[in-house]
Amino acid sequence: MFHPTVRGTYYEMGNRYGTILYKHGFRVSEQTTEKLDFGRKSEKEVQRVFPEVLEEIRGFADACHASYEQVAAFILSIGAFKAEPMCSAFATFNGSDTVFGRNYDFFTVLRNILRVI
Repeated sequence: MFHPTVRGTYYEMGNRYGTILYKHGFRVSEQTTEKLDFGRKSEKEVQRVFPEVLEEIRGFADACHASYEQVAAFILSIGAFKAEPMCSAFATFNGSDTVFGRNYDFFTVLRNILRVI
C-alpha cells in the first residue's frame, strides 16, 4: 500500500491527498441527510478541539471535486452509524471533557485504489 508524504498547511495536505485519490478513481458518494446533519453537528466540536483538520477536509474536498459539506459528513461520520466488528473505538469522560478515540482498518472499497498509487 502506498503511504503518501504530504507537507504544507492543513489545506495543502488535504488537497494533495485528495488529488492522489481522485486521480486513481476515488469519488465521494452522496451522503444521507442523517450523515449531513451529523457532520454539521460534529463540525462544531471539531472546531473546538482541532480546527485545523477542517481546513484539511476543505482541501480534500476541493481536490475531489466535492462539496465541503459532503466530505465533512463522510469523514466525520466514519464509524458512527454502522457497528461492524473491525476497528476499535473508545470514549472517556473526566468530569468536564469527553474524549473519543478510534482507529481504522479503512474502507475495503479503497483497497484497489490505494494499491495502484
